[in-house]
Amino acid sequence: ENQDGYQLSVLDAQKAAGEKASAEREKQAKLEEAALAVLQEAKNKMLDKQAQEELAINKSYAEKQKVLDEAQMKDDGSLEAAKQEELKTVREKYQKEQAEKDADFIKTINELQTQLRLEGIADENTKAREALLVEQQKRREELLENEALTDEQMIALKLTLAEKEKQELDALNMTF
Repeated sequence: ENQDGYQLSVLDAQKAAGEKASAEREKQAKLEEAALAVLQEAKNKMLDKQAQEELAINKSYAEKQKVLDEAQMKDDGSLEAAKQEELKTVREKYQKEQAEKDADFIKTINELQTQLRLEGIADENTKAREALLVEQQKRREELLENEALTDEQMIALKLTLAEKEKQELDALNMTF
């Protein structure tokens, strides 16, 4: 009986040690699961908004599927269809936002390019105007240096030259 009693207490001790080890393993598994959940949550926060929303939808529907599995029921397709519809809505929303951002970017680029072209044209206009004024001044000086002209001829040439200069400036302004 002692031997049996001894054997029973050894078996009880082994059983208790096994239960304790099992409880420790279960506790460790729960701790690891919680730690993995914390890490996964941190990773999820680093995802962009669209990926976060899609992840939330997938997680929600995984939980719903788990309820069906526990009840030993199969999805008749409506759960998956609802999930796909939600995912489609999220994707369309972000595609629309991206399209708007792209359109704004293109508009900004076009405005900058137009502004640069206009500044270039204004610069060209200024340079052309300055060159024309220098040329006109040179012609006036040549006219004044011509001693062979009478006063009447000089006045007539000055008026003609003034009219020509006005036409040249008007033409330049219209060009630009």
